[in-house]
Order: sequence, then structure tokens, then C-alpha cells
Amino acid sequence: MELNEGLAEYTGIMMSGRSSSETINLFEQKLTESQNWPTFVRSFAYVTTPIYGFILNNSVKNWDIVTLSEPTMITSDKISGKGWILNLNKGYLVEKNIANSNYTLKKK
Repeated sequence: MELNEGLAEYTGIMMSGRSSSETINLFEQKLTESQNWPTFVRSFAYVTTPIYGFILNNSVKNWDIVTLSEPTMITSDKISGKGWILNLNKGYLVEKNIANSNYTLKKK
């Protein structure tokens, strides 16, 4: 639920052009409204996931960067290693950290 509905809700809110204070006001409004819902079972992700993403985005540097080690092949659209393959979407690249020989997936 969080990955489907919550991520879509988070993306919509982040792309809406609201300022941080407007976004916080929206979250407060959604939290208040959700207290009157008959159940939170199938709808919690619409409220909680965007809030978690907003907090991470504003408090943890590079929270959305994934670091992988020991790749065996790197191309412009794929990085793979023993037992795993990561297909890259446009807008992402892989960089090698010379100091520790790890590869980091980054947004362009």
C-alpha cells in the first residue's frame, strides 16, 4: 500500500509547488481529517507516507541514494553484480567511490 498509493501521493505533493510551510499545513489538515475516517486500515498510506518522505527529504542528506558494492558490469542503463541486476531509469547514473571502491546510484 505504501509503495503504490503512498508513493504516488508523496510525489504529487512534492511536485505541487507548495512551499514547506504550505506542505506542513496540508499535512496537518490531512492528519486532522483522517481522525474522522471510519477506518485507517486501507487509507493510512495516503497520509503517513508523504509525511515520512517529507521528513526524510528535509532532515536526512541523500536518504534516497542507494549504494551498491561489487558490481560486475556497468552500462548506461544497467548495473549488475553477483545475484542482482538494477535497471536504471533515465535521470540516474552510477559513480565509483575511489576511496572504498563502492558504486553509488545518484540522480543526475
